[in-house]
Amino acid sequence: GFWFELKTRVRGPSAALHPGVNPSKLPLQYFVGNVAHSNGSGMKTYPGAGYNPSEEAAFIDSKMYRNRGSGIFLHNSGHFLIQGGVFADNRIGVDVDRAHSLRIIGSKFIGVTPSFAELVSSSGKRGHCSP
Repeated sequence: GFWFELKTRVRGPSAALHPGVNPSKLPLQYFVGNVAHSNGSGMKTYPGAGYNPSEEAAFIDSKMYRNRGSGIFLHNSGHFLIQGGVFADNRIGVDVDRAHSLRIIGSKFIGVTPSFAELVSSSGKRGHCSP
């Protein structure tokens, strides 16, 4: 999946090139048409500084499906737009924990698709998230 771990300062060899830059506040440039499946979470913001960009971050037409956890997990983050896209067969479609300013427009959420229900049933497992 996609994991946004943004600290409040630049780390590593690039730190000297970007003094005073707070990555957790930088705007998202482009996140369109991405796909994440069969992960722990399709997309998540890492706890700690979270991700609170200076302008709304738009995640457009993403497909997050068959993840063991959430399609999207937002923690300690804000200024997000989830527009379009499909979220299916995840344990949780969108999990919001200490996040704010979230808009969801025109997205499709499907708890369990018929094809996935059949796959789980034929596997003999108790549920789609069973090990």
